[in-house]
Amino acid sequence: MNQTIATLALFIGANVRRERTRRNISQEILAEKIDRTTQYISLLENGYRCGSIATYLSIANEFDLHLYELFINTKEDTKHLDDERRILELFCDTSPFERRVMIAILAAAKIALHSDN
Repeated sequence: MNQTIATLALFIGANVRRERTRRNISQEILAEKIDRTTQYISLLENGYRCGSIATYLSIANEFDLHLYELFINTKEDTKHLDDERRILELFCDTSPFERRVMIAILAAAKIALHSDN
């Protein structure tokens, strides 16, 4: 594993462990629920393995989280989590055309906000 992926694996693994222990779920129970081994969960949590998106999605679903919540820096990013959820909610149930328009509007707003500084 290269250094960047190793760092990411450690970071995500710590988030998985934090969420699992916060919910008082053992590695054995989590492993059973997502059809993996206890050893695999241990390797993920300790950063020795980097799971697939499908594995992380299964874990997020078990924890009733959005996938991205396993990837955020909880110390710095949780204050932005509510804003991110609100933005995601705005994009729910939109057509591809509506999403493109909304993204264009956001991009234009960002440019306008930065040009005043």
